[in-house]
Amino acid sequence: MKLGFDAKSNINRVLESWRSSDDPSSGEITYGVERHELVQSVIRKKGMPTFRRLKMRVEISPT
Repeated sequence: MKLGFDAKSNINRVLESWRSSDDPSSGEITYGVERHELVQSVIRKKGMPTFRRLKMRVEISPT
């Protein structure tokens, strides 16, 4: 599984919650990696950041 921003395809991959245990459609909570000045992991609820971790260890692997 890949998570985060792919510069080649310009796609940001995130994990998204289910609406409920019986309904696998998109829920309101997401987790992703964002690149600003620093790389951050962010949990969002209804699009608003609820948790942000600034200092992440980043490993770059060749693709």
